[in-house]
Amino acid sequence: MSETVDWWSLIHAERARLVKLLETLESDQWSADTLCSDWSVEQVVAHLSAAANTGRWAWIRSIVAAGFNADRHNSRLLARFRGRSPEEALGIFRTCITATIVPTCVPRRGHRPLSGHRPATRADSDSRPQRSP
Repeated sequence: MSETVDWWSLIHAERARLVKLLETLESDQWSADTLCSDWSVEQVVAHLSAAANTGRWAWIRSIVAAGFNADRHNSRLLARFRGRSPEEALGIFRTCITATIVPTCVPRRGHRPLSGHRPATRADSDSRPQRSP
């Protein structure tokens, strides 16, 4: 039996849910650490905005132009989609809720994204060193 999943409806619903959560953050929470090592909440939001606005060929051109250096590639895209403030970063992400652009592929069961990474999970935080206040 074949199951059809409307991936875009799920993605749009999750983006909308994330926007509602982000709207509740205080300004200092935007600079908080995340499960994505070395990235703040604001940087992760910019990364999600970049992914929602960068098609496959633009992504390939960007990673090639960065000399296949993922940090350089991501830094350039983060600078473009981060905005000048958390409010602006949220505004940019809000415009992405219903976007249907994807840089690599909508993942299917058993397939890794072309980007080479997988989303961080709560289990990842268990092995991550804790920073002292």
